[in-house]
Amino acid sequence: MSLLSRYLQASLVKRVIVGLLAGAALGAGLWYASIAFDIKEQVQQMMRVCSPFGTVFISLLKMIVIPTVFFSLVQGASSLPLSKLGRAGGKIVCWYLASMCVSALIGIGLALWINPGAGASLTGWQELAQQFGSQA
Repeated sequence: MSLLSRYLQASLVKRVIVGLLAGAALGAGLWYASIAFDIKEQVQQMMRVCSPFGTVFISLLKMIVIPTVFFSLVQGASSLPLSKLGRAGGKIVCWYLASMCVSALIGIGLALWINPGAGASLTGWQELAQQFGSQA
């Protein structure tokens, strides 16, 4: 059995986990290699080449979230009989708003607790802005 057919027969969850682990291993290997073998310039060049693909991928994920949630709600509501839609539609909207508020509160709470960016030096950010400023 070929590698491609084994890959296609595996469940989506397994494929995502394998991809996540492979990406983490590649990133850790590049980070270690850049420190151990002093190839910082080569890794930065590779980052310049790969960075647009990652940016486009993240932008596409952000772009697809809201339509996916909206159409999931519309499809769920449209599958109900019209007599039950009023009560169920109200519940759907309430659950959607409640889950959105809870997720926003969790995100804000984690950001306040973790305090991302604390201790970062401004000179390092300015150096990165000079290197990658043309790509922004």
